Amino acid sequence: LWNDGELERRLGVLRAHCEAEGRHEGEIEKTVSYRFDVGPDGERVDEIVEDLGRLARLGISVAHGALARVFEPRTMEIVASRLVPAAAAL
Repeated sequence: LWNDGELERRLGVLRAHCEAEGRHEGEIEKTVSYRFDVGPDGERVDEIVEDLGRLARLGISVAHGALARVFEPRTMEIVASRLVPAAAAL
């Protein structure tokens, strides 16, 4: 996965390349892969929201990836009722 220091370094490299080419960095959609694991009872939702907030503050606009336990109805209920609204508020 990612860590803040490495991600910040890579974003800095991107900024430097953009400056050298005269391109505005904000024109580039920045994405990361993320493993969404809310936990069996949603115990990791707050941690995921914190991660997504940190990513957003770094300039990441899309986090895509796998959802653990995607075939369990409870997982989808947790994502729909807790994770999506919290992420939308970021």
